[in-house]
Amino acid sequence: RTPLMDWLSVVVEPLMAVFALPAEAAIPVTLGFVSGLYAAIGAVASLSLTAKEILTIAVILSFAHNLFVESAVTHRLGIPFGVVVAMRLGLAVVGGLAIRLIF
Repeated sequence: RTPLMDWLSVVVEPLMAVFALPAEAAIPVTLGFVSGLYAAIGAVASLSLTAKEILTIAVILSFAHNLFVESAVTHRLGIPFGVVVAMRLGLAVVGGLAIRLIF
């Protein structure tokens, strides 16, 4: 644990609670958003999470992983950067909430 991890966990705890995730789940979610799925998988492996929590993170990141790189690629295709990020984050929220409601 580092001070940065502790601070991030406190700041995003209310957001993680929306998805029934512990505050520590912010680490793999943030890494997935920024770096991609492999970083998120490594972070998930270091935490003690339930199968449902891992599934929730997986669904969220299936829609919104590696946001900067993939959004830059779609921007080159003519799709506005903000539209791509908003759509992917919106789908991630819907997917995460769906897992919370279904399970």
